[in-house]
Amino acid sequence: MSNKSDRIPRVLSIQSHVVHGFVGNRCAAFILQLYGFEVDIINSVHFSNHTGYKTVKGSRLTADELRSIFQGLLANELLEYDYILTGYMGSGELLHVVAEHIRLIKSKSPHIKYSKYKIFRKNKKYFYVFSLNI
Repeated sequence: MSNKSDRIPRVLSIQSHVVHGFVGNRCAAFILQLYGFEVDIINSVHFSNHTGYKTVKGSRLTADELRSIFQGLLANELLEYDYILTGYMGSGELLHVVAEHIRLIKSKSPHIKYSKYKIFRKNKKYFYVFSLNI
């Protein structure tokens, strides 16, 4: 029987994914796994490439889809994490769902460490900074 400190640390990473290139979960998951973390991934977007290219195709996760994913994890008692990492969300609505569930996870696991990076969203010539108050 092993104690809690012997188990592999678990990370929930909620950020973008691209088919070509290295941003978001495409980078984070690989690096974290190399360092021995168990990483659960939720892709906020699934794009052909990062947004620096002329054309970007793909899909965005909706708030309802994210709620459904969290409901499945909760129903199966899989929301036990040591770390939560968030990145690009693509919409304020998605951020609200993320914040709601991070609060829930932190209420059950006060030891959890949460890391976010500031997300800049280019819209014509304006930049918006989204942040979570958790």
